[in-house]
Amino acid sequence: REHGWEDENVLFGMGNPLLDICAVVDKDFLDKYGLKLNDQILAEEKHKELFEELVKKFKVEYHAGGSTQNSVKVAQWMIQRPHKAATFFGCIGTDKFGEILKTKAEEAHVDAHYYEQSEQPTGTCAACITSDNRSLVANLAAANCYKKEEHLDLEKNWKLVEKANVYYIAVSFVYFEQLEEMARAIQALSMEVKDLRERQEQGVVRGAAAAVDAAPAAPLAKPPPVVAVERGALGKEQKNPPIAKFSGDRRQFQGFLAFVN
Repeated sequence: REHGWEDENVLFGMGNPLLDICAVVDKDFLDKYGLKLNDQILAEEKHKELFEELVKKFKVEYHAGGSTQNSVKVAQWMIQRPHKAATFFGCIGTDKFGEILKTKAEEAHVDAHYYEQSEQPTGTCAACITSDNRSLVANLAAANCYKKEEHLDLEKNWKLVEKANVYYIAVSFVYFEQLEEMARAIQALSMEVKDLRERQEQGVVRGAAAAVDAAPAAPLAKPPPVVAVERGALGKEQKNPPIAKFSGDRRQFQGFLAFVN
């Protein structure tokens, strides 16, 4: 398949969606919730009321956030048109913050398809701004409740995976077994041409590429199954692009997956 940035759903992202709630606050607010300047933390029990108080007490701005969703938003902004060139999957709650998040993703022209559930509220990130400083408090909540079998595996959603040429996934979002399964499926999509070597000899081969954001992943006792390739393989046209190899050696892991077709 040729890369076609003029197509819809050419970029696929999957990760933890958060509604960013941004406001200029005072020192008393920071002190009340034990927040430090230029810090970023996960919400604890003592921060339970922080998000609602932030909305009630200060003038807030809402943005569709979370690292992966932010990345596909920027990509969509760079592509400009068509709208919905970027697809995003993640989990939200059936609440007012979830509705706001859907609206903000739509305003950014991202084709967001959220798995919605009612057990946990929509994930939020409070950005508490004071002068030139900020303090971030993230409550993942529903972002941790994604169910592959109830969303990704649905035919209508998997068609969007098949439609993409570039994939960007947060490692912290999926179990490595699911990551391997999805990587193999993407690789299968990219290997439809019978004689790859012949195409390589004819000239530059363009292919599907997948990137994994491994930065937030916690160290694991069991080495995960990953695809190991060179960093330079991503996003470049090569006459002899590397064939993806699955490996259990974490030392080989570069944080990227790349495939050719």
